Amino acid sequence: MILDMIRKWEEGYRLYLRQGHERGKRSDVLDSQAILRLVKRLSGVETYENYTGFGLYDRKVVEVIKSFDDPYPYFRA
Repeated sequence: MILDMIRKWEEGYRLYLRQGHERGKRSDVLDSQAILRLVKRLSGVETYENYTGFGLYDRKVVEVIKSFDDPYPYFRA
């Protein structure tokens, strides 16, 4: 997996995101996946299900993220 990410970076990708496996079905009325789907529907902003922030980030991407005035930027959108 790490070698795949490095190859993509060498090809010029500045951001390579990895999604996790789908979690088992939960009985919670509003679990985190349902909330993300609702946010996606209401906001029109594309979100990534089962994405935790894991991936390869180029230095330029990291510098842009650091420039945000937000100590906890939202990576799922």
